[in-house]
Amino acid sequence: MPTVTGRLEGNLVTVLRDTGCSTVVVKRSLVPDAKLTGNTRIIRLLDRSEKCLPEADVFIDSPFFRGVARAVCMENPLYDVILGNIKGRLLQLIQQGQLSLEWVRLLVLDEADQLLGEGFQEDLRKLWALLPKRRQVVATSATYSPEVARILEEELLRNPMVVRLGADTPALLG
Repeated sequence: MPTVTGRLEGNLVTVLRDTGCSTVVVKRSLVPDAKLTGNTRIIRLLDRSEKCLPEADVFIDSPFFRGVARAVCMENPLYDVILGNIKGRLLQLIQQGQLSLEWVRLLVLDEADQLLGEGFQEDLRKLWALLPKRRQVVATSATYSPEVARILEEELLRNPMVVRLGADTPALLG
């Protein structure tokens, strides 16, 4: 996985990206107490254990990302900064005029259950309002809670075609 040198709150750090991680993780000792939000978030680790970690709003300056990100603070992460999904990043790029959704005709929401269940609902609704009216949406997930299915089918999609595979239904034919 690609690592680079960057800065976290002015400190020289090692930054990892493209991790498949659904959040931003920073080393706690590099975060000034004043940057802590007072909130915590439960994070599932690779070994499937869970930890409740403090959140901070930190300034990251790296070739991959430059700006303020909400991050969870770990005592001993493998790298100083791990860049996963940065909440609000698409909206930020749109507001800065660096991204336009004008020509989007197909939108794929991979792991839609996570996008709608992990605090991205508000941002997703804002993005939805900026998309062209004529578009196709594919929302995929191995699991859908009844609430996520309701949000997709009743609030976000028009005339959805729902495909649900059961244990006895083949996912691939041919």
